[in-house]
Amino acid sequence: MKIYIKTPLLDNSQTVPHMVEHCLRRSLSLNPQWFFEKKLPYEQWIQGEWTYVICDQQIDSEDLIKEIKMPLVKQVYLTEKNPFKEELIGVSRGSQVFEAMLQKIVDPKIVLNSWKGKNWDVVNFYHKKYFQEENFLVFDENVEDRNEYNFIFCGKNVQEENSSINRKFSLIFNFNNTLILGYQGYDLYHYWFLIFSWVMLENYCSYFQRYQLGIYYYEITVLDHFRDYMWITTPNIDYSGLDLIFFEKGKSYFIGLLRDFWFKEKLFFGNYMYGLPATRDEVIALCESFSWNYFQKEVLTPLNEMKKGA
Repeated sequence: MKIYIKTPLLDNSQTVPHMVEHCLRRSLSLNPQWFFEKKLPYEQWIQGEWTYVICDQQIDSEDLIKEIKMPLVKQVYLTEKNPFKEELIGVSRGSQVFEAMLQKIVDPKIVLNSWKGKNWDVVNFYHKKYFQEENFLVFDENVEDRNEYNFIFCGKNVQEENSSINRKFSLIFNFNNTLILGYQGYDLYHYWFLIFSWVMLENYCSYFQRYQLGIYYYEITVLDHFRDYMWITTPNIDYSGLDLIFFEKGKSYFIGLLRDFWFKEKLFFGNYMYGLPATRDEVIALCESFSWNYFQKEVLTPLNEMKKGA
């Protein structure tokens, strides 16, 4: 079972919601017998404006939600301050890249990797305000291969606000020498077109770098979301080999994956998180309409133009 909790940045900073994640269900007891008593096994982390809670065991969703909503304990907050700081001092390269991308694409004031700017009162207030059912998306991904995710609950504040800007953007991301393509504001067509393009570019990057250049540790293509932004980050390589034949083969491969019930998470989030309802059959019909000319216009031409200017 998974619970996704919408936890927006506070004053463009992730510090307070991240600290709340550290304080959830923590115990200071030195008594091992008490420590393990009624402790529900799960893992949690935060990324962007979502806190993720995943439980592998079949437990009642109400029990897990109840524990997540339990009042924070100030002594836990005080104890967690040092581990919190240590985590952010040694923050991963991936977290640094994601922060830099948001600063480049969304707002230069966004800060994800800082331990500064928090206190107990603000952290406690934030937990009381946002860790409520209206911000919870609850579902079970442990289903049969040819079944979609089992929907359990969706709060009224879960759906991302998808602006009417509908702006396409492309840029050179010098932080890690990659190229970025994406949309601010998107409809069902562009949501699935970007997922399709991500899979197409990821497979081409694997083919070109591994089998043409003979590179073992090669760069990959990544798909990211934040608020009403959705974008692909892809290596700054030669894409001239991605021709019509590769596109047609890749398109057939992608549609085959859809027919085999891949991308359950993307379909589920489209329906409940991004306000883009569709059945799997409708998505397959939509993706079958993607053309080589449109892929050239939306993806390959911007990539080639950016590469010239890189």
